[in-house]
Amino acid sequence: MTNRYYYYLLIPVFAFAIVVATGFWYVNRGIGNGNNGSLTDDSPQPYIYEPKVKDPDSYEVKMERLSNSVKRFREAKTFNAVIDELKSGGLHSELSYVKPLRLKASISVDKKPAFEMIIVGETSYAKFTDGDWKMTNDEDIRAFGRSFFEGMITSDTSLQSFGVDPDTHFDIKNNAKDDCTQFDAMYKSGESEFPISFCIDEKDNLIKLSKTDIDGEVVTRYKDYNSLFNIERPVLPVLDPTLQIQYIDSEETL
Repeated sequence: MTNRYYYYLLIPVFAFAIVVATGFWYVNRGIGNGNNGSLTDDSPQPYIYEPKVKDPDSYEVKMERLSNSVKRFREAKTFNAVIDELKSGGLHSELSYVKPLRLKASISVDKKPAFEMIIVGETSYAKFTDGDWKMTNDEDIRAFGRSFFEGMITSDTSLQSFGVDPDTHFDIKNNAKDDCTQFDAMYKSGESEFPISFCIDEKDNLIKLSKTDIDGEVVTRYKDYNSLFNIERPVLPVLDPTLQIQYIDSEETL
């Protein structure tokens, strides 16, 4: 009886061992055979609902692209630009910008070179076609610099930074001439509304911006985002030593 009772006590132990062994065998079999029930299986898993893929030609996706391009433009550290004011005078500017407060521009009027300017912070320099670089307090140059910098260092990276209301509807079309996607809408300037147009390339870079105001249309083309270059203060001419030389000569003649 004693031995038989002892055997009965061993049955639960054997049962537990079999369960554990079977569990390990099942897991190892799943790992070895690539079973989908394996915890380490990297194969695609079935979905109850397939993930929804957005249509790249939908209005929603295109507006996301425009918003991303504006954000990248506002956050750019450097770029080059060409600005044309399509009104009387035919002002043409070729401009380089380094964030936050450095710009250099060459200005032409009616296709004739007029002057160059460099603005570093609150200090402005100008050079006319037949002259040297000089520090200047010209209010038009200083006002241009302030207006430009205020637009570039804004913390607003949305379309609203261009005066476009959040609920504004855009007309979107392909621009074959400029090889871009064009977004046309209206923006607010004071109490009035004027046309505005954004063009973005296939990489969602803003490459062209057209704005119209009370004075006419201004078209700006952008390129070379975040390129490595700097804008230094110009070398100013050394003071003319003529007066000093004349003074020495006059002493020698006494």
